[in-house]
Amino acid sequence: MGDGWEHVITPGKPYDLPAGEAAVALLSAEGKCPPDDSGGAPGFERMVVIAADPSHDEHDDIVDWLGDDHPWQSEADTA
Repeated sequence: MGDGWEHVITPGKPYDLPAGEAAVALLSAEGKCPPDDSGGAPGFERMVVIAADPSHDEHDDIVDWLGDDHPWQSEADTA
């Protein structure tokens, strides 16, 4: 629907896996994917700034809207 998000995935060094191990694993990440309807890249950037600033007038509303989905915490941090 037009937000045009781009994600960069950098493959790591291949290595031999023990039998039964997953072939793909997330080793590190920077941030999360933006939540739906966050206003594209500029809206998401604004949201991250507001969520990180408890003194901002919109802080409580943004944090309530995000719930437990904090954009500054990566999937690797919660895995």
